[in-house]
Amino acid sequence: METRVGILCNSRLALPALQKLCIDKIVVAAGIPDIVHNATTDAMAICKHYGISCTSFAKKDIADTMKTWIEEYKLSIVLVLTFPYKIPEEILLLPKFGFVNFHFGLLPAYRGADAIFPQIKNREAFGGISIHKMNKYFDKGDLLHIEKIPILQNDTYGMHSTKLSHVCAQIISGVALGVCNGRFAATEQHENTAAYYKKPGQQDVSIFWKKQRAVEIIALLNACNPWNNGAYTLLNGSLLRIISATQAECNEHDIPGTVLEVNKTGIKVQCFANTALYLSVFYLEEGIYCANDFIKIFPIKAGDVFADIF
Repeated sequence: METRVGILCNSRLALPALQKLCIDKIVVAAGIPDIVHNATTDAMAICKHYGISCTSFAKKDIADTMKTWIEEYKLSIVLVLTFPYKIPEEILLLPKFGFVNFHFGLLPAYRGADAIFPQIKNREAFGGISIHKMNKYFDKGDLLHIEKIPILQNDTYGMHSTKLSHVCAQIISGVALGVCNGRFAATEQHENTAAYYKKPGQQDVSIFWKKQRAVEIIALLNACNPWNNGAYTLLNGSLLRIISATQAECNEHDIPGTVLEVNKTGIKVQCFANTALYLSVFYLEEGIYCANDFIKIFPIKAGDVFADIF
């Protein structure tokens, strides 16, 4: 029997994989949510280029429209990459080989809509793609395969996302056919190691000078770059964001957040536990500035103190 593959996608993480499936002539139908943004527009363009139908799904009537979509294209499996709408359980059971989710994070430790942010912030050595069968619970279906990808010390959210998308494109055709051919054994997720992460709020993307060491702040900045334009802090009562910093030697014992010196390397700031950073790139409403330009428009001197928002 012919394997007929459908794909649902919503972000740039899915685009290389969508293109690879089209090139390999494996996918017969694609779907996106009824949300217009760069990724959904690009997905439609890719499908048009390769002559693949691309259906837009609304949340309010997803059960009826997706049932029709599966039946119309006689789909035997549906691959899901960052699709935002909950799919009803009765729809998940319609394709012969079900719905298979490509979760961009390691399960079950990093469940949630965005596992990339907490993995980088928590300084994990690895991220990856967890491929699992879908059931009525978010990110809880049986695991089929995990592809681990190192998170390097200087990897930003954007860098790691790009690596994930390229690896996904390399493996997706083999996974789609392998699931249908029975090459992957499903294993139950262990709930004792499971954790769910909500989308980050302002507190999650803010610097806590009095609690965080230099390495922890660098990890936070990387986790916020580029999607949040850095992490929030206060300086002289003004809200700003720091995008990039490097670790510095520290022999001082000032209050965390204190500016120790301003020089060509950057703005040296005391952190928790006798550690320090050179702050190098900043985001203001006026634009993005390196340290040398930042100090020209935002007066700052040794002794000033960056403050916690919360």
